Amino acid sequence: MSSLINSMTGEDFKNIAFEIDEDHEPYKVLETLKKYCPEKIKPMSNDDTYYLSFKDGSLCFLFGNQKPIKVDFLNPALKKIFGQISKKDIFCKAIGLKEDLTCVYDLTAGFGQDTFLVSKFVDHVVWVERNPLVCLLLEDGLRRLQVDYPDTSAKFKIVHADGLEFLKSTNLEEKSTIYFDFMFENKKSKSNKEMAFLKHITHFDKPIEAVQYIKDTVSITQKRVVLKAKEFEKDKLKPKHVFEGKTVKYFIFV
Repeated sequence: MSSLINSMTGEDFKNIAFEIDEDHEPYKVLETLKKYCPEKIKPMSNDDTYYLSFKDGSLCFLFGNQKPIKVDFLNPALKKIFGQISKKDIFCKAIGLKEDLTCVYDLTAGFGQDTFLVSKFVDHVVWVERNPLVCLLLEDGLRRLQVDYPDTSAKFKIVHADGLEFLKSTNLEEKSTIYFDFMFENKKSKSNKEMAFLKHITHFDKPIEAVQYIKDTVSITQKRVVLKAKEFEKDKLKPKHVFEGKTVKYFIFV
């Protein structure tokens, strides 16, 4: 993990300052952050202060009165879904699992839960995430998963990069799918604590930017491209197919 942080030196931390919890220094994470980004790690007002900590064996963020925010692939609810998911589920159909898929490239990884589920059926999942702090939480989540499920954890790779830049510099596996789940602003919806945290440390994607992003992706590769969203501006880019779930839709391109 320290090597991951070393590769992030000079990164823009979205103008979010962090107050360091001095009691925990796993893998020298905190020491490395303080060494390379001293001007970006400083106290903010009490309402806005974030704490990067190592609590109960997990790297996590603490803020406000929220419970620790961490990536946990071992939580009972996710394990239950993992055990029950099948290739007949709408998400699996949208991803293209019936076509002998071997790899999924999640170019908007976030906390990785969606594509974590399909790892049950594929050989590899590549998480591409542009926010370095989210990468840290993903890395720590895999570390804990490896203890009990080493074969599953070995399927994943974390890449700290912009999705398009990654595609331009990578030879994708032959039988693979590219997956997007952009973070659009929806003032009417209520966010859970993890989503609220992601919204705090990242920026919202604009629908028109997402359209261009997908156009660029399609121009770079002829792989199956899947967009998860409630709605999509189909007049600007027509999908090949749409899978409709109860709350979201999966738009398929190429």
